[in-house]
Amino acid sequence: MKEKILIVEDQFVEADYLRLMLTKAGYQVTGIARSVSRAEEMIAEERPSLVLLDIFLKGSQTGIDLAATLAAANIPFVYLSANSNEEVLNKAKLTQPYGFLVKPFRERDLLVTLEIAHYRSGHSRDKLYAQETMIRTALKQLAATTAEPVQSCRQVATILQPNIPFDYLLFQVEGPSAVTTGFLRIGFNEYQFVGQAEMQVISKRITTEDPPSSSGGTTDAEISFSNGNDFETACKQHSMNGLVAQTFEMASMLNIPLRLHGSRKMDLTLYSRRSDAYTGDHVYLAEHVQGDLRRCMEKTFPAPAGNGEARPWQVSG
Repeated sequence: MKEKILIVEDQFVEADYLRLMLTKAGYQVTGIARSVSRAEEMIAEERPSLVLLDIFLKGSQTGIDLAATLAAANIPFVYLSANSNEEVLNKAKLTQPYGFLVKPFRERDLLVTLEIAHYRSGHSRDKLYAQETMIRTALKQLAATTAEPVQSCRQVATILQPNIPFDYLLFQVEGPSAVTTGFLRIGFNEYQFVGQAEMQVISKRITTEDPPSSSGGTTDAEISFSNGNDFETACKQHSMNGLVAQTFEMASMLNIPLRLHGSRKMDLTLYSRRSDAYTGDHVYLAEHVQGDLRRCMEKTFPAPAGNGEARPWQVSG
């Protein structure tokens, strides 16, 4: 039996025709969903290997809306659409599908597209595993060394950059002796330190107030990303996102919350000037290296002394 496929199509005749073709070819059809909400329920019930996704569905949400959920869950999908105009194609491309079929299509077209999607999915998993191994190995080596905090953070930047690209990397530790430290990428493996004082000067935000609120990590350490319009919303919800976006012209972000010793919360946030920079693959990588990142950050930002005295890593780099 080949992969399990979910069909998301609101036209009954077309959906049933797809089901027959897939079953004949040896695929297992997990079900047919006619709306985004129903598709989400079916994905939660039985995770499919791949989703055939019509762009225009019943209800206010489209297949492009569902694509964000699939990408975050690292589930490959192929678009189906009778509308192939440039605007639709551009929106669809931003979600990085594994294929695009324009209706009406032949059975051979469908099966070839699925074979290519299967190959791309397998190649992507192999690539992700290799990237994960490289990141984890480098982070373990870093955790075993002794380095000044600023240098340690810069090393984290050089480790992440080849696999999870960014233009600005922000470290935020909440609680006593809070930390707000950033690194702006200015060249290949070159990063400019941006502490609180530097940010105030660069952004012309000359003030003695505390730094803006966090970039929006969740208490349950859920990794998330925001591109384009979603990032604009995140900037309105959390002032630090807005400050970074406005100061350095960022257009997307990936947030990696960490829970350090003593229940301290930390946000490691990567920002990019590209509006489509982050995908479910980046979430997958971040999830698999999250533990190693936490161990590095616990050593870099140790718990403050009981009297709450400032730590050496609070000063500028």
